[in-house]
Amino acid sequence: MLKIAPIVRGADTDSYLLAPQSAGLWAISAGLSYNHSNDDELLSIGIKIYDALYSWATYMENASHKTDDLT
Repeated sequence: MLKIAPIVRGADTDSYLLAPQSAGLWAISAGLSYNHSNDDELLSIGIKIYDALYSWATYMENASHKTDDLT
């Protein structure tokens, strides 16, 4: 959870220097909101994206081949 917190905060506050992934998360979130006007549908899709981000962070935390450019 600590790994994704700066990514989400950066995306929410336009502070993309907090984490390099923040700009991408913002772009995906904005794109979804442009493509889906139904809030329930948007929430359903958004949850999957945040679940995937959490899975990525968990994987990277446990990966034996970590590098600075991947984390």
